[in-house]
Amino acid sequence: MAALVAPQHLNLMPAANLRRRLGELGFEVVLEQHGEPHDPVDLLAACWLLLDDLAPREDAPWLPREPPGGPRRLLRALLFLAGVPVLLLATGLDRLVNRFAGRTRLSNAYRLLARRDARP
Repeated sequence: MAALVAPQHLNLMPAANLRRRLGELGFEVVLEQHGEPHDPVDLLAACWLLLDDLAPREDAPWLPREPPGGPRRLLRALLFLAGVPVLLLATGLDRLVNRFAGRTRLSNAYRLLARRDARP
């Protein structure tokens, strides 16, 4: 069973998709801002969640099972220990991408301001 993770950023879509949809609804985008990426952890978080999915904690209070015993906890610890090189590589790649993302329009934050003329 996969670990239960609360959904995050459910409404965040690519800025181009939002701009297109606003146009379809009769809005005109008057301002588009892209913030600098400030949290270079996307790849690290993806790798961490993958490891967590491969060896879930299984000790959440809402699960019907008994808490995991020693062998399962050991297996989880060994998997995460084996995943340390992947986590380190992901951290390095995140930082590398972050250096170049500021020079492009790539960003994990944006703001669109749109208006629609009043209908008669």
